[in-house]
Amino acid sequence: MLLSEAVWQMHYENRPYRSAAPELELIFKAGYPYKPGMIQSVKSWRLVFGLLAAGTVILLAGLWWRAASNYRRELIRLSPREIRRISLQNETSSGGELHIREVELNVVERERFLQLIAATTPCSMNHPRGGSSCVARIWSESNRPKFEFTIHVGSTGGTYIALFSNGLGGWSYGTFRNDALETFVGQVLAKPGGKVETYQLPH
Repeated sequence: MLLSEAVWQMHYENRPYRSAAPELELIFKAGYPYKPGMIQSVKSWRLVFGLLAAGTVILLAGLWWRAASNYRRELIRLSPREIRRISLQNETSSGGELHIREVELNVVERERFLQLIAATTPCSMNHPRGGSSCVARIWSESNRPKFEFTIHVGSTGGTYIALFSNGLGGWSYGTFRNDALETFVGQVLAKPGGKVETYQLPH
């Protein structure tokens, strides 16, 4: 019998080490540093490590919650006076080419867009399928110089923004819904002009 098997019997079957296995007694006589209460000591260390792990998880969750709350609060409190530029970018494909188009918002559109973002409410997207997406970018003179997030219009209804720690990726800061964004985004992207970049799609 292996030492680990005998220790298992002591720990989980609560058997004294001498009755756990004759081989274990020989191991102890050969100099294995077993002492009464050793198993209880192991249990104590496991409890300590468990508490440390739980504390670490709670700490990380707290840091995430604080960062997510700060990001959203700064976003919805943006003033039109702080805005330097806002753009919406979408992608379309045709004829084997990918077209990336970016449209800038004028002063009136900026104010309306900020109002719509401030009116979003927390929600769960539940992995929506279909629909369309665009990327919103806001350059500001606030403490955070740039905000970047995705606006998703679901095929079955519902318009959401998805916030992440690194703009379009990283830790999720949550999804927020305001269906009025659908009409606004559609009107902005329907405007003529804008900056267009074209790429050849692989065959």
